Amino acid sequence: MITNSGLIQALRQQSFELFSKNLKDLRLWVVQFDGRQGILKCHYREKEHVIQLLLSLKKIETKPVTITTISTSGTIRGLKKKKQKNGQ
Repeated sequence: MITNSGLIQALRQQSFELFSKNLKDLRLWVVQFDGRQGILKCHYREKEHVIQLLLSLKKIETKPVTITTISTSGTIRGLKKKKQKNGQ
């Protein structure tokens, strides 16, 4: 299972390699992560960069990964409502 700190470290490294930005510049925060699925929060202007960042991750810690964006929302509340509505 992938750890929260492993995810954050991979995001930090890849963000700097792709955009020469740190996570603070993207205003990117891991709100929730269970080792398999998670919720990330970012500045609305950085949404496309964050999606590109996630899709570019091929390995976290030593584990190969394929990240899929299931849904996006303007708010965490809206995202949680979408998740409930879809039965996830």
